[in-house]
This record gives sequence, structure tokens and C-alpha cells, in this order.
Amino acid sequence: MAQVTDRDRGYRKFQAELDKLDNMFVKVGLPEKGILAEGDEDGSGAEPAKDMSEMIIRGAVHEFGAPKKNIPERSWLRAAYDKNLKLIDRQITNAFNGVARGKTTAEGALGLLGEWFVATVKGHIDKMKLPALAERTVKRKGSSRLLIDTGQLKQSIQWVLGKGL
Repeated sequence: MAQVTDRDRGYRKFQAELDKLDNMFVKVGLPEKGILAEGDEDGSGAEPAKDMSEMIIRGAVHEFGAPKKNIPERSWLRAAYDKNLKLIDRQITNAFNGVARGKTTAEGALGLLGEWFVATVKGHIDKMKLPALAERTVKRKGSSRLLIDTGQLKQSIQWVLGKGL
């Protein structure tokens, strides 16, 4: 009688990594438990945020605007996402393919995706021009750059992995 030997040549590991992707995600923004950057730009001397929850509020005010305070919407996160949908799809495909080919783990692929989108958001902030700052704001900060005073907001943008949906 012939003997059959079942040798796993990596399929179980491959399947386990793909299964992990079904239950994982990456978030980019200002996470509540993130690390608050100090900021180092020469700004107007504006008071830096004291903790991450204060930074999240500042980020939301800029993202959505505060009409009662005369602060217009300056979307730094949603706009970066919307302007890069095709590239995001390509990066997600590349991440999946890296896991499927055994070149990286689920965590590694999503980490690279997170790093890429953090850089994309920061690049978007650097290129923002509208809506322009009020003249008095430009005089106060000594610059017309949007969302950059101390650099704390931009430097606090980070990614986190999550599990479970």
C-alpha cells in the first residue's frame, strides 16, 4: 500500500496571514492614545496643545471649521483621502499582494500603508493654499502657511493598527 505524506510548505502560515487581514485595519489621524508632538516651527508664539485630547479638538476645528469663531473649514484629512483615492486603492492592493506572496505580514503591510498615508496627509497640509488666512492672522503668525504655526498638529499625525470590526 502506498503511503501519502502531507507536507505543509507554508500554506497554513499564508492562510493565517490572510485571515489576519480580514480582522485588522489601520487608522490615520490624531489617535486619542497617540503621542503628542512638541512642534518646532517658528510660529506666532501660539500656546501649544497640552495633551492629545486638546490636539484632537484643534484638528477637528480645522478639519470641519468653526463658523461661530470665524474659522473656515480647512480639511487636512478628508481632503487628502478624497484627492488620493486611486493611489489609496493601489496601496491597499500592493499591501494585500505583499501578504499573499509571503513577502510581509499583515501587520507589516498595514503598517506600511499607515506610514504612506501619514506622509500623504502631511504632504497635503504642506500644499494647502485655500481658504487663505485672514490678514490679521498672517501678521500675528508671520506666515501665510495654512495649518502651520508651531508644527504640532502636522507632527502629531500618526497611524495605529486596530483589530476586530
